[in-house]
Amino acid sequence: MPRRSTALTTALVLAFAAGIVLRVWSLRSPLGASDSDEAIWALMARHVLDGEFPAYFWGQGYGGTIEVYLGAPLMWAFNGGLGAARALSLLLTAVATSLVWVVGRRALDPRRAAVAAALFWVWPAYAAWKSTRAHGFYLSGQILGLLVILLVLRLAENPRRRDAVALGLVLGLTAWQTWQLVPVVVPALLWLAWRRPAAYRLAAFSVPGLVVGALPAIASNLRHDGWSRWTAPGGGSYLSRLQGFFTAVLPTQLGLRVPFSLEWLVPRPVAGVVLLAAVAGALVLGVRRRGSPIGLLVAVAASFPLLYAMSRYTWYVVEPRYLFVLAPVVALLVAQPLRRASVACAAIVTAIGLSLAGVASMVGDDSFAQRNGGVAAVADLGSPVRALDERGIRAAYGEYWLAYRLTLATGERIVVAPRGDSHYPPYLREIGRASRPPFVFYAGSPEEEAARAELLSVGYRRDVVDGLAIWQRP
Repeated sequence: MPRRSTALTTALVLAFAAGIVLRVWSLRSPLGASDSDEAIWALMARHVLDGEFPAYFWGQGYGGTIEVYLGAPLMWAFNGGLGAARALSLLLTAVATSLVWVVGRRALDPRRAAVAAALFWVWPAYAAWKSTRAHGFYLSGQILGLLVILLVLRLAENPRRRDAVALGLVLGLTAWQTWQLVPVVVPALLWLAWRRPAAYRLAAFSVPGLVVGALPAIASNLRHDGWSRWTAPGGGSYLSRLQGFFTAVLPTQLGLRVPFSLEWLVPRPVAGVVLLAAVAGALVLGVRRRGSPIGLLVAVAASFPLLYAMSRYTWYVVEPRYLFVLAPVVALLVAQPLRRASVACAAIVTAIGLSLAGVASMVGDDSFAQRNGGVAAVADLGSPVRALDERGIRAAYGEYWLAYRLTLATGERIVVAPRGDSHYPPYLREIGRASRPPFVFYAGSPEEEAARAELLSVGYRRDVVDGLAIWQRP
């Protein structure tokens, strides 16, 4: 905290309070409705307590499970609900915010480090929402990315064996946890090779940690015939994905556009000027300060879109989920020119205003509610669960975005999974033991409409309860 500026101290305290308000608002509004991605992560943490030790998100060869193991004790302490998984997300956000401050002290100075941490904590609206979600590897990805940057800076300053060992371990964990960090790791290691080639004489000390950190991924791929070699869904060309980065993803990450609806929070000409100024300023700063810690941050930020667009996943631009790991670097770079307390105060207040406006827009728009399954999710599952209990349903097929929510909400007392789904085969075996398994959908969802003709043809009847369509065969 700066001691010589009461105004800046007040702004930092205001940012801390605003970050809490934004997260509570997100949780208590329709934005707080859970989804099956969250439910699966929570179910996996429950199953760790039963002796299961997954390396990846159920049914796939990517998405490491560090957060599953960190969340298992919370699941045990708080009776296995989604709240425990979300509490872990908030704790990880606090850790990431602290690391932004630590990196900022090394790359900037104590005052601007505090400003960068405040910006990261409160801005943009998407980050405030995302940090309340149990989505498995995004928050831990931010932490691992910050650790890579911190250790590279330490090695560039003074190559030491312990830092080489630590960097190897972090890189191994990164290889297991998420490949989204490739656009951070590659330029960071290249910058280190240019800035301090002597550091690579310690590369041998990184190998044991690298192997240990990546061991869960190595073992899982040996068991599943190298299943991490997946084909990314999505499409578009490299140039179209690169264009989407600058026209949709980056503006949303800067708080200029609203996630999911992509409405502009500021006039487009103003947003265009801000984007051009940000990109040009970063490039000029990178050239002038290329040998300093700021040079590393600019190298990561400048090369990020070029590497990011190589993944076919990045066709998806309505939310900046694949830019999320770069958010700490963005906050640090924005804080770099904020040397004067008055300018820093203005930047923090502006960030708070953009985030409040962004969350308000997300709450008032139905784009968020319809992002999964094409219909608004039922926020409270209490009544649908009672309806399933009244009908004696203990196992059923259901659409993905609803199924695992119901399974978690009942503590697996009722098991619901998509037909033919590969996420957790034991659920399908349990459902398959029922002679006439029911089906559940969000009423009117595209998946229900696609299945309607088939279900009617074999004698199923439809009953709607509080937004849930239950199909049973007499």
